Amino acid sequence: MMVPFQVTLFPQYALYLKLGWVNTYLPLMVPPFLGVGGALFIFLMRQFFLSIPNELGEAAVIDGCSTIGVFWRIMLPLARTAMVTVVIFQFVFTWNDFFGPLIYLTNSNMFTLPLGIATFQSAHGTDVGPLLALSLLAVIPILILFFVGQKAFVQGIATTGLKG
Repeated sequence: MMVPFQVTLFPQYALYLKLGWVNTYLPLMVPPFLGVGGALFIFLMRQFFLSIPNELGEAAVIDGCSTIGVFWRIMLPLARTAMVTVVIFQFVFTWNDFFGPLIYLTNSNMFTLPLGIATFQSAHGTDVGPLLALSLLAVIPILILFFVGQKAFVQGIATTGLKG
């Protein structure tokens, strides 16, 4: 969390260049999907798992459940709300990312919505009507995702920082 992402930008670009991912959507989708750079999310999940009482796992072990079984049958279903919170945060961070697409995409036909809005503004000036329409277009998917996962999101935020 203490290392700024600008420090790792050049090695990441060199890696993506060797993989042939530059000017594709892969460097924008694959690392967030795999959780790369998600120190905040690791912290959220850690805090959530610390809030789960040890007695639940111990009771499952006494009933004959293996360590992997405790994780899959007890811990993972309980962590659903925290995982929904992480998914919503990651989607919002990825959807609103300006710097990543600016670095990895060179073809203007492939620009993401934030880059498209900036390009539109630089080409047409600050024509408020079209800019507001584009901004609304950028916000709609985030609002839909939030309303779909609102209950789990609020529960995940409320229970993540608690220590049991």
